[in-house]
Amino acid sequence: MTNAFQTTLVITGMSCASCVGRVERALGALEGVSGVAVNLAT
Repeated sequence: MTNAFQTTLVITGMSCASCVGRVERALGALEGVSGVAVNLAT
């Protein structure tokens, strides 16, 4: 059985798609992270 949960983080200071990609790669590289979705507009 897998214990899964969702966490929402508020990250300020992002201004472009490159920022989104950098945050997604950094979070996705963390142990135990199975998916990342970053939305620049929100």
